[in-house]
Amino acid sequence: MLLLVVWFHNSGRIVKYIGHKEESQKLAKPWLEKERYPTCKTEQVLACIVATHLLQQPQNLLQQIIWDADLYHLSLGEYYHLQLQLREEIKRIFNKEYTVQRSMKENLIFIHQHEYFTSYAKTVLEERKQKSSDKERKLRFRQRS
Repeated sequence: MLLLVVWFHNSGRIVKYIGHKEESQKLAKPWLEKERYPTCKTEQVLACIVATHLLQQPQNLLQQIIWDADLYHLSLGEYYHLQLQLREEIKRIFNKEYTVQRSMKENLIFIHQHEYFTSYAKTVLEERKQKSSDKERKLRFRQRS
């Protein structure tokens, strides 16, 4: 079931950027129905897709797993470079220009407010995320001085 969620959870971006979770659900539901996937499981897949939206809170273990997997990249050592790619994505899609400093500041706020939910993510990924965040703080401080 989680594999289906992973396949579909961002597929709606081919339709539109803002509101892509709902579009992902619209793409997943007919496909799951065509494949005769059980209705009760289809509903769980659709709920997990929307649970990865940043304004949602996961309601069960499946949603917690997909939430943590979706934000796994926050724990990567190269996260700073991924953040620069996100900055470029925002520039291209929304025609908004952020300075590196502003982008780093907002990202540090996001990382600080973010929380993982599963026990694995709380113990393993959280520690890595903090190390990545510390690196970014140091880089930000160096760029200011």
